[in-house]
Amino acid sequence: MINASGPWYYACTVPEGFLLSSGTTTRLGVWLFRTSDKSFTQVWDKGYAWVMKRWNDTVVLGSYQTNQDYNAILLFKDGQLTCIKDTNAVRMCYMETVDDGVIVGRDSNSYCYFVDGTTGEITQLSTDNGYFGKCLSSWYGPGDYNRHSHEYNRKFGNYRVISGYSSDAGLIFDEINHQPLRIYNWLKTSDTPSTSSTYRLSLNRPVFYELDGGWVFIIGSVGYPVMFNYITGTAYRFYSDSFYFGEQNEHPLSPYIVQIPTDGGFLLFSKRFDYNVQESYLSTTFSEGILFVDTLLYKATKVYPNGYYDTYEETPGGLYIYLGGFEYSQKLYWDAANRTMTQIISET
Repeated sequence: MINASGPWYYACTVPEGFLLSSGTTTRLGVWLFRTSDKSFTQVWDKGYAWVMKRWNDTVVLGSYQTNQDYNAILLFKDGQLTCIKDTNAVRMCYMETVDDGVIVGRDSNSYCYFVDGTTGEITQLSTDNGYFGKCLSSWYGPGDYNRHSHEYNRKFGNYRVISGYSSDAGLIFDEINHQPLRIYNWLKTSDTPSTSSTYRLSLNRPVFYELDGGWVFIIGSVGYPVMFNYITGTAYRFYSDSFYFGEQNEHPLSPYIVQIPTDGGFLLFSKRFDYNVQESYLSTTFSEGILFVDTLLYKATKVYPNGYYDTYEETPGGLYIYLGGFEYSQKLYWDAANRTMTQIISET
């Protein structure tokens, strides 16, 4: 009889059987159970809490642990487990699959890598990104074992948008060149993008608005709005206008976003939760005002600072918009030609 006592926190099927790793120091390293002869063998003797992500028959492993003085990125392929990175590889436990392999990052903005699933070659993508994966309301450990409803890993053309557990993480990945897409900053006060840029997507729990000509507008529950074009490989981040929609953690965002079409684009609002349904989560609802998404310039601008959507009505030259808040309500006028928002009435 094989002594296979754990606890075993991490596992992944492979052609030979399955790989196992303990979440504690009870069992160090990585173990392989072979289904052919029911053998149980230690194939790596260092570290513990090895998180695993499979791409076809290739498995990439990164350790979540910190106190065993050993961190690395491992690769299991063709029945062999090898170390492919042993420097700048601390806590490489956030991994996402892409077309040709696996993206690997840690639980902070630090080094991140692409591992080619066919060749096993590892390439550094950035020194300032990580946290790839789903966002939940409380710490749940690495490995993305708790599924969530939002699309955090979505492909457009030859690019893949991968958001993060953190609001200051994630990237747009070029599936052809295996590199992150550069995202240029665009200030609210400027008519053109800045020359400064980042590789961070900087949002989580994304919602996507597909526009004409290959443009996609992305907004999250936390973070900065992003506009990118999957045909030209162009991306902008509107980092002077952070804009949060709905409640950050527990609920799908879509029912709490209101989109109103207007000349040259559309307005976006955050809708207040229903007290009867979401009362226990109201403390984390965001009252973020109004965002105008310009579909001619492909730019997003906050045109009013706070308040929840209530209702609107059409009027010559634009819209009357009514906002509700915690202790006030307001009537605004949207001038469609000049793209300006003016407060008309404020009631407490």
